[in-house]
Amino acid sequence: MKLSHFLCVVLLSLVPLSLTGQIGAVETRVGDASAKVAPRLNILQLGGQNQLHISFDLLGGELPLLSYRVRSYNADWQPSKLLPIEYIEGFDTYQIEAPQPSKSTLIPYAHYQLSIPNEHTSLKRSGNYRLEVFSEDEPEKILLELPFVIVESLFSIRARVTDEAWQDYKGKHQQVDIQVSAPNALPRLDREIKVVVLQNTRWDNAVILTSPYTHIGRELRYEQQCGARFAGGNSYFRLEHLSDRSMGLGVEQIIPLQGRYQLLLRAETNRSLLAYRQEESHQGLQIIRMMGSNDPETEADYHEVLFRFVSPRLSGGDVVLEGEAFRHLPMVQRTLLYNEGEQRYEGKLLLKMGYQEYLPLFKPQEENRFLSQPTVGDHYQTKNQYTILVYHRSPSDRADRLVATSEL
Repeated sequence: MKLSHFLCVVLLSLVPLSLTGQIGAVETRVGDASAKVAPRLNILQLGGQNQLHISFDLLGGELPLLSYRVRSYNADWQPSKLLPIEYIEGFDTYQIEAPQPSKSTLIPYAHYQLSIPNEHTSLKRSGNYRLEVFSEDEPEKILLELPFVIVESLFSIRARVTDEAWQDYKGKHQQVDIQVSAPNALPRLDREIKVVVLQNTRWDNAVILTSPYTHIGRELRYEQQCGARFAGGNSYFRLEHLSDRSMGLGVEQIIPLQGRYQLLLRAETNRSLLAYRQEESHQGLQIIRMMGSNDPETEADYHEVLFRFVSPRLSGGDVVLEGEAFRHLPMVQRTLLYNEGEQRYEGKLLLKMGYQEYLPLFKPQEENRFLSQPTVGDHYQTKNQYTILVYHRSPSDRADRLVATSEL
């Protein structure tokens, strides 16, 4: 091992781990969906039979009882003015079933499961929602927030992704052109509709369209300068760790420590000035699994993962980890710190055994959006997934309704 590698491992190992009360891995799926090949937005049909299934871990040896509550939001994730009685059938707050303890793991945790809607809570209005998990001892301290949406399919969508982004001369962007069709022609339709477009189910760089290119009868078109334009980004880095002994994708070294195993990942390099190179990735996917286990939910252990990203220091912001495995974490845990001596960003996280994809992205100061160009570059060839959400608010509505969705 190089001396610099040794020092990196030693210094990061000295940072104390705080386990108790920390949320670990989080997984969601809608209905009986088959194995995911990319992250999927949590979309439920109003009045439908499918449920949103949620599972998560609370690290530490305790098994506390937790509760959830559901809150309503508008298209821009500002709290709606609706009262719970206007969007909830049953209870907006209820206790989650007792957790299962982890089995023979070095890192102990409690595993929780719940589904929405259930016999105690169902939703009777379309729109945006957040499920908040909290301890009954500290109801104002939110342990976990999960966004989901409920759609009533009243409108229809036609859309296409093109690399011919409006006024893009350098081949760094992709554009989504959209046609929205309402059931009836309405004179104020163009002022009552909001279209939100997500790239790889990320909300941080969502594009909100409020002005169509054309409005003819019951059809709105969002194209050319009025389309949804996105930075192309780059392929995600991959990590696979299915046991304590075998080195999987992206792992350079396994280091046994007292009470845990540490994984030193291969050092990735700033790609902002490099040409595009096609690599397999699944847009930030996470899959929890363990070699030789039929119950990874409670048998899979956690590894202490050391990230290294070789790059000049980027001024005006931070470098943070993006991917399905990191989106529920507090920003401070996702942020990599700069090592001046090694000229790289470094970080450490507990990740549950399985497969995770990640990108180090740049977060400008005082902003909630992440940029890819400063760290990994932008390329129109990158494989991205897009989700389109159409919201309608008539003059009589007190909150946005979600009236159509589409995935590309």
